[in-house]
Amino acid sequence: MRLAGAIPVMVVVCLSGTAVAQRVTYPEVATPAVANSPAVRPPAAHPPVSRPAAARPQHPAAPPPSKTSKAKPVPSADKGAAKATADAINAGTPDVLDRLARLSPEQRNRALASLSPARRAKIQQQLSDFQKMRPEERAKLLDRYHRMQALPPQKRAQVRVSLQQFAGLTQPRKALVRRQLNLMKGLSDSDRRTMMNSEEFRSKFTASEQRMIGDIASVTPGEY
Repeated sequence: MRLAGAIPVMVVVCLSGTAVAQRVTYPEVATPAVANSPAVRPPAAHPPVSRPAAARPQHPAAPPPSKTSKAKPVPSADKGAAKATADAINAGTPDVLDRLARLSPEQRNRALASLSPARRAKIQQQLSDFQKMRPEERAKLLDRYHRMQALPPQKRAQVRVSLQQFAGLTQPRKALVRRQLNLMKGLSDSDRRTMMNSEEFRSKFTASEQRMIGDIASVTPGEY
């Protein structure tokens, strides 16, 4: 520590009404020496301590997929097609009989395997009768079936009723209706309507027979 030089101060003193100025010197207050003191350094920064990462739990590896082959499920579309085929075979329509007749015996047995024993025996009997037909008779039966399928459902039902009525006719009316159907064979729709509207036709057949002839003639050009 050091002392700075004295600082002169003027002090005015009053003595007996006379002001006398005196110079008083006060010593300078000592101050600590800072200029030559060594600089204070901040504490050195320590590098961050690295902590080991927490170990993750180890899970057991999944077992490899089994190589055992499994049967693939049958798609629903294939199931629907198989059911539709079985239903068609069960119906025993002329179209189905024609397809069955074209199969080999092994293929035919597989196609009929899903039927009950009684239904299978009936279809086999129908198939046997179908195979005994002459080619032109088969063609006539198939043509009638396709014409029936092309009709609206209500008209199709009406034609079925007329066919049943024709089968139930007694002689000689049945022979008369069959002869008329043969006369109409091969006619166009307009020519057939012209014949049915004639006075001769109306006087020969009853109203129910006229409707029967018209329904049957619309689905088959064949003989009865």
